[in-house]
Amino acid sequence: MYLGALVSLFRASGDARVLAEAQQVAFAAMETPYWTDGNGTITDGRGMAGNSDGAGFRSVLVRALVRLYQATADDDVRAEVRGFVNVNFNLLYTRARAGDDFDVNWFGPFTEPTPWGQFVAVDLLAAAVVVNTQKSAV
Repeated sequence: MYLGALVSLFRASGDARVLAEAQQVAFAAMETPYWTDGNGTITDGRGMAGNSDGAGFRSVLVRALVRLYQATADDDVRAEVRGFVNVNFNLLYTRARAGDDFDVNWFGPFTEPTPWGQFVAVDLLAAAVVVNTQKSAV
């Protein structure tokens, strides 16, 4: 939430210091062992079987990272966000999918489709589209 708020504040104010802080927060979020595995996989909610905050957290983080991706012209930040989103997208697509159904645990294995699994998958799929098609900051 903090990352998303910083990006909104930057867009409203144009203050480069706010964008710089958002970039630092993004790097910390993508690297923290509290909810990532060190290889770019978001592990928060690993093994969940029901609807919980873990699934929602992943969506909030991914959406905020994409908003930063769209707001910054820093190629290093954009590359890091793109890589992070792509790692998680590839896990979802190769390990946690059965046809058009997605598991809530996008790092796999696929166990069953659930509404909240589809919910987090849509956010991640949309993020992958943005970071792999948008070439310059808006």
